[in-house]
Amino acid sequence: MTKPSDLWSNNTVQFMRLLAELRALGVHQFLREAEWQALEASMDLEREKIMELFDRAENFWERVKDKGYAFIVNMRWGETEPPKDRPVTEHTFFSLEECNAFAEAVIVGDGWLSGEQVVECEKHKEHWYPIDEECELCREEEE
Repeated sequence: MTKPSDLWSNNTVQFMRLLAELRALGVHQFLREAEWQALEASMDLEREKIMELFDRAENFWERVKDKGYAFIVNMRWGETEPPKDRPVTEHTFFSLEECNAFAEAVIVGDGWLSGEQVVECEKHKEHWYPIDEECELCREEEE
């Protein structure tokens, strides 16, 4: 597992880390009203949205510290029929940019690198289904 200290060159991780640490120091409590107003105007955001950014940064940074990554994608690969027999692999990413680049590569490579993003059913363990669909086993049980 990658340690957060090994991610120095990853801008996304380090920017989130900086915001999280500034929040932890309480920098938002030390801003005067005039500074808050200037920040709101400069960012074209309300104060609540700026605080939400601090919260999001803290959540992101905690995931990286706890798990060693921030985003996870499960992919089902190949052309085997039926699709449920295709292997599923787990991929972790440190930034949304990395995750999007991976997704784009899968789209570009379609044909020799056919893949679809899947999720594991919480009720039916080790049963995977496309991320934009419902679990067919759960659907069958409901009917």
